[in-house]
Amino acid sequence: MQTDREENLLRIGECDNLWARYRGGTAYTLDAAGHGSGNLYFVAEAPSERDERCRLEATLIYDLQPPYNNQHMKRPPVEPFPYRFAGDVPRRLQTV
Repeated sequence: MQTDREENLLRIGECDNLWARYRGGTAYTLDAAGHGSGNLYFVAEAPSERDERCRLEATLIYDLQPPYNNQHMKRPPVEPFPYRFAGDVPRRLQTV
């Protein structure tokens, strides 16, 4: 999850290996986009199976409607994935 400095949700995304993705050519984009912005990144463990991660991502996007996602916004997932927030959670999501 990416938030602005007030912890308003901006974007949700999943990947199977965050560090490989970060080193894989998109790191500079994330660094540039976040530089000086105060944006925060919240990272959590997710299911190891890609299908389950994609179901979770789709469920979170549909439920939370982050402004910088464009998939999964209009129709609920066919198989919603149960989730709960715990630990270091963006302030704006602590009551969800």
